Order: sequence, then structure tokens, then C-alpha cells
Amino acid sequence: MKQLNGLDNLYLSLEHGNQHVHISGLDIYDPSSAPGGAVRFKGILSFLAARAARNPLLRRRLVEVPMGLDRPYWVEDAEIDLEYHVRHIALPHPSDWRQLCIQVARIHARPLDFSKPLWEAYVIEGLDNIPGLPKGSFALLTKVHHAAVEGEAGAELLKALHLLSPQGESDAASQPVIVADREPTAVELLARSVSGRTRRAIDGTRLAAKLSLQLLRQVTLSKPSPGGSRWRDMLPGAGARTRFARPLSPHRVVDAIDIPLDRIKAIRQRMPHITTKDICVAIVAGALLRYLGDHDELPQQPLHALVPAALRGGAGDVDSRLYLHTGLMVASMATDVGDPLARLQAIHDSANQQRARADALDAGAWQLLFDVLPTPVATRVMRLAAPMLANAMVSYVRGPEMPLYMAGARLVRHVPIAVPYDNLGLSVCAFGYDGTLTMGFVSCRSMLPDPAQLAQALRESFDEIEGAVRNSAAGAGSPAVAPVAALRRVA
Repeated sequence: MKQLNGLDNLYLSLEHGNQHVHISGLDIYDPSSAPGGAVRFKGILSFLAARAARNPLLRRRLVEVPMGLDRPYWVEDAEIDLEYHVRHIALPHPSDWRQLCIQVARIHARPLDFSKPLWEAYVIEGLDNIPGLPKGSFALLTKVHHAAVEGEAGAELLKALHLLSPQGESDAASQPVIVADREPTAVELLARSVSGRTRRAIDGTRLAAKLSLQLLRQVTLSKPSPGGSRWRDMLPGAGARTRFARPLSPHRVVDAIDIPLDRIKAIRQRMPHITTKDICVAIVAGALLRYLGDHDELPQQPLHALVPAALRGGAGDVDSRLYLHTGLMVASMATDVGDPLARLQAIHDSANQQRARADALDAGAWQLLFDVLPTPVATRVMRLAAPMLANAMVSYVRGPEMPLYMAGARLVRHVPIAVPYDNLGLSVCAFGYDGTLTMGFVSCRSMLPDPAQLAQALRESFDEIEGAVRNSAAGAGSPAVAPVAALRRVA
């Protein structure tokens, strides 16, 4: 039995109204590598049952502390009702990519059942009208709550649910010993809550004093940027508001594009200091520049992205176990810069600047602060701060570089689907797998009624970056790009 930490509990508390805080992955498989060239639903159930026996995450469910006096606990069950968690559906006519995206968006919009382990999976058949897929392909859409999985852990879960070859495992390997938790009593939970709350109160006082001194030292020693101030530089607010800064409706839209990783690597070879994450943010920036410009909605101020990143704590990190961990940074998308190469460089510089500030501020201590803050306070801070600081979520996860298999079928495409939030209604996640970078995005239907247009804008944005890098390397300079100031805007 393990208690949720502060950040995991925060994800639970953010679950309200039409905001459901789970992540999804759409996996598409080619069954030709399976025995007999086909995979049956029962075969998928058997395969997932074996994986669930190995992966406690699939058997964990929440147990609430009486009267909500403390954070919930994860309890591992010996077995689960797999036929409840894994459903079997087929695409309706015309069974094309658009219909698949509509079906995925409908499922992603529904909340998980909090009385059971916080995941679901849907086997989707009938994909034969989607261009580029092998005949007989099927999909598996998996939903997992963000409290259970985040960031790089998503890639680890993907690997845990698959094999590295089409062949199955031996009988001995398929019979792991499962150690289940005993159901805790109300008295036990209440007793644990007393010691836990006391410990966090003491830690909270110590952390608040330490972070206050660090923040004051950082503001005092740092030099303000031209036209800025020390405090403004510490909290790089977006300033700009877009159509995505509204409460979510009950409906979602989903789409994705694929980019060969070789093309990404070619850009990095010519610009070695640029990271894949920088390129992903630049692709989204160029796409929003086009999309909002086409709708006469491009703000004067540059847009900002909320970017998950691995941050280091300082030398005096209060907990050495958090020396390297996942945090959130706010980086400029430089949408006020017309040249794509200059925009990419500005995005890289902004990300480096924010990373340096986060590291200097002992980022591990900041994360621990969420562990000691009362959940209502932390929730309020996140709901107010995120939409004030950024206009979209943009993340990148480096996935497996080798092919994976489920029940003998080869995984040919993984589409990541993240979480849109109230007033931060666009989330783009890029995932690298087996030579392909797939950028999946999710939004609210009322904010993004035309997802195919944004998908096309993402493709054009990458082509523009790639062309500019190629021309620059050839000595021809960047291609002609309309200055951002010349685009029609609304304040």
C-alpha cells in the first residue's frame, strides 16, 4: 500500500466538470507477424492478463481516507476484471482516419471509473479504409489516469505492455508471483493520516523558508531582460489570450501527424545545439501562427508553451532522490518572430533560460512544496496559474527505438493523446517510436472545430523549418517568410 504524493494527488483534484485528467495512447498494429497472421480478441485478453500480472500499475486502485482527512492510497489487488477494462468495438462506416479520430475523441472525453483501477483499453477493428495501414490492422486505445502515469513513465508503461519479438514468453515466465495488498481498515487509514499530516506540516515550514530565501536571492542577483523586470522574468506570463483560453465543453477532438525521425535528426545535425523538444515547440509555434492568423486571431504578444521537462535540484536539494525529476517550464513560442530559424533559436534560448532559473531555484524543493501544500491550495494555484502563464501544453517523450509486439502483432504507430485543461485547451504531445515522431493533439470541439486544419498547419510548419535549415546550410539564407507583423492580428 502506497500513498499518493502531492503531484499525483493534485492530478486527482484537478478532475472536475468536463476536465478529466487521464492520458491516452492509440496503438495501431499489423497482425501479419502474429501466428497465423491474425490476432483474436481472446488472444489480446490473454496477453494483457499476463502483462497485468507483471505490472502492478494495472492492478492498483484508490482507497480514500475517511472524511478526506488525508491523501488516498494505492492498493494492489491480486486480480482484476479484465473484461471490464478491455472493450471490443469496430469503426462505423466509412472507417477512415477521420472516423477513427472521432471515435478516439469520444472515448477520451469520458471519465474513468474511480472505483476500479484507473485504466481502460478499447480494441478497435475495421481500419481497412485508412491509407498506409497494412490490411487487417487493428488499434488499441489505452486510457490511464495522470495520477498513475506521467511523462517518461508513459514510455516505460508502453514497453511494459509489449514484447520485443512476436514470440510469446515461456510458461515459467508467464507465472509471476503476485503479492496483493490487504484492504486497509478505516482505523489504520486514520492513524496514518495523523503522522502524515504532522510530518508534512513540519516539512512545509522548512521548505517555505528555504524557497523564500532562494527566490529572493535569484531575483536580487539576476539581471532583467531588456524592457523587462526581474519579477516578470521569473514568471514569464503569456499575456496573450487565444480561443483555447475557455472552459472545456464535454466534447473533444483528436488528430495527429507523423514525421520521420531521420528528418528531425538532419535538422539537429545542422544545428547541434537544438534539441528535439525545441523543434517540437517550434513546430507547434509555427502551426499556431498559421492557424490563428488564418482565423484573424493572432495576438500581438508572443504565445507561450507549458513544457514538461526534467529539472535538476540544486546542490542543497532537500531530497537527493529528486535531484532529477519531471517539472513544468514556461517557454516562449516566439510567435512574434517571422523567420523560422530565428524563431527556433529564440525558443531554444527561452527554454535554456527557464531551465537555468528552475535549476537555480532548487527545483526539487519546489516539487516537494506540492507535497506539503494542502490539496485545495495547490489545486487553486494550478487552476489560476497555468492559463495565466501559457497558451498551450507541448511535450516530447522519447519512446522505444525498436519495434514492439502485442500478442504477436507488430506495433506500427503510437499516437500520444494528452490532457486539455480549462483555459488551457490545447495539448500537443510528440512521441518518438521506431523511426517516427508522431505528434498527437487534443482539444475541445468548441475551441477547435476544424482539427484537420491544425494538423495541416503542423505539417506545413515542420516543412518550413526543414526548408529554412536546408537553405541556410546551402548558404542561400532562409526562405522568404512573411513577417509576423504583416499578418492580420487581433489584440
